[in-house]
Amino acid sequence: MPFRFTEEVPPGEEGPFPSEDSWAHNSRPTFFLGRLTMAYRLSRKLAAEIEANFSSHTTDHLADLQFTSTVDGLEYSGPFGNHESVNSTSILFGLSFKLLPPTTLQPHAIEISAAAGPAWIGTAAYEWSSAKDRITVDRATKLTARLRASYD
Repeated sequence: MPFRFTEEVPPGEEGPFPSEDSWAHNSRPTFFLGRLTMAYRLSRKLAAEIEANFSSHTTDHLADLQFTSTVDGLEYSGPFGNHESVNSTSILFGLSFKLLPPTTLQPHAIEISAAAGPAWIGTAAYEWSSAKDRITVDRATKLTARLRASYD
C-alpha cells in the first residue's frame, strides 16, 4: 500500500513511498439489537408489520510508513492508523400477504411482504494519533424499502 505526503514538503519528498506492512480489521459490536420485527395479523392472509433495524460497523486501518529522506539521507518510519465507524437505524412500516396460507393437511406457506420508512445513517472517523478529534464525515436521512418473499 503506497503512501504520499499531503502537506507541503521539499522536492523529491512527495512520494509515493511503499508501505511494507498494512492491515484492515472490520468488526461489529458483540451485543447489538440488530433487526426487530413485530406483526399484527389483520386476517388469515394479511398482516401489518413494523421493523426496526439497528446496525453498527467499524473498520480499523493501520500501516507502517517508512521512507528515506532525499534531504538528509536518513530513514524515517512510523505507524499511521485510522478508525471509521458507520451506524444506522431504520424503521419500516409494511404489509405481508400469504399467497398460500398453511392449512390442516398442508403445512407449507408462501408469503410476500413490502415495507418502507426512514433510515438515519451516520459516519464518523478519526486518526489513531488523535482519537479525541473525531469528525462526523456524513449524516443523512434516507428513504429505505424492503421486499421479501419467503417459503415455510
